[in-house]
Parts: sequence; C-alpha cells; structure tokens
Amino acid sequence: MNIYEYSRRYQLPTNYYDSEEWSYYRSNSAVLASLPPFEALLSPENTFEVVRANLVIRSYFSKRRLEASYREGLSELKKDPSFDLYAHLEKTKKTLPYFQKGEEKIFIPFFSRSVNRLYREEMGRLDEPPYDGLLKNYEGLLLDPFETYGPELYASLFTRLVPVYRGKNGMSFYDFDAEALYLLNDQGRLDAALYYYDRFLPSVSKVKVIARSIPVSAAFYEGDRQCFLSALLEGRLLSARLLHMAEEDRRK
Repeated sequence: MNIYEYSRRYQLPTNYYDSEEWSYYRSNSAVLASLPPFEALLSPENTFEVVRANLVIRSYFSKRRLEASYREGLSELKKDPSFDLYAHLEKTKKTLPYFQKGEEKIFIPFFSRSVNRLYREEMGRLDEPPYDGLLKNYEGLLLDPFETYGPELYASLFTRLVPVYRGKNGMSFYDFDAEALYLLNDQGRLDAALYYYDRFLPSVSKVKVIARSIPVSAAFYEGDRQCFLSALLEGRLLSARLLHMAEEDRRK
C-alpha cells in the first residue's frame, strides 16, 4: 500500500455518515440512474466520489428548478400580461448553487457554457427549434463537468469543500466531513487523497487544519516527497509510525 491507502485504512473514526453531504447523497442518488454518463457514481468508491455525485445531483435539480420556474412564469403571464417573468426567474436563480466562470454564472455544470447561457438568459428559446427538445432529450448534451470546468468547480456552491492551495498542476481541497485532503489535477480528477488523523497519532489536534495543509499541498505539487512527508509529520496530520510503514512498503 502507498501512503494514501495507509491513511485511509488507519484513519480514526469520523462522523462522515452523519454528515449533511452523505445524507444528501443517500436521499437523492437515485436520480443518477437517469443520467447515463454518471451512473458509476451510484456506487462511489470513496468520499471524493460522493462529492462528485452530489455536484451532478445538484446540477440536475438546478436544471429542473429553472425549467419549472419558467413554466410557472409562463402560466402566470397568461393570466396576467403584466407579470414580470424576468424577475420571477431571477428570484429562482438566487436560490440555486452556481459556479462563477469569468463574468458568467454556470447553474448547470454538466452543460456547456453556451447551453448554460440559454438557461440563464434566454429560456424562451427552449421552446424554439433546435432547442425545443432540450427539456426532455438532453442526454446528447451531457458533458464531463469536472474536465470542462476544471478543479475550480469544486470551489463553487455545488460542494462543501474548502480550497487549500493552487499548484502549478492542480488544486487541493479539504473535506471537513471526511477529514480528508483531496489533491486534484487540472482536469478536475483526483490524483490522491490523504485521510487525516490516523490511530497511531499520540494526540489529535484539528485546529487550523487548512493552514497546516498548505505546505503538504505545496510539496505535493512541487513533487518534493521529502518536504511532503515532513509537512505531514510536522503538521501532526499523520503519525511517524504510519509514514514509516508506508515508506517501508514503498521500498519493497
């Protein structure tokens, strides 16, 4: 096993399965079955996969809420020609998570920027060709949100992760629920995950964990293994015993 596998295997018990993120996933994961590119997230292999799944689920519900709001607004407009459809939609948008990409707000990350622009600014075009099929048959428009928008997507309101460090080849985030540091590449993929506080630590301190994670992340993205191990040890994030076990395994 490598250091990442050791950290996961020997992590002290957490309250992860009592967290809001896990509860949200457990309550809503069934919708992933209607999104074929994301069906694998129905069986997450780790806590990071739950983060990814919840991001997709929130995207799906944002799509549904925008469409429902638009239909409700049209119905009101038919009854009252003075009804402000724009204000109605803007009110709905204020309740939704989004990702800020330049000057644009992305409300549905599994769609491209151009399709998001339709939902954000021109929903009336969804009733016109060639967009009129989007409300029902949109599978062909689904794209990989993580690769499309990069690791910065995880810093948006679609997750509860806390950004830690931006390296030259990626970005790291801390998951307070899982007590884990996720080290991502520029394609929004997980390079490695460190699960903090193993059972061999003589004492556990969880204060200023973000600050303690910065030198770990910096060393990781610089490819400096010695500084990486030192930062974990000096930051009291993993024990000397666990690091020694991982290094011994690596030398075999």
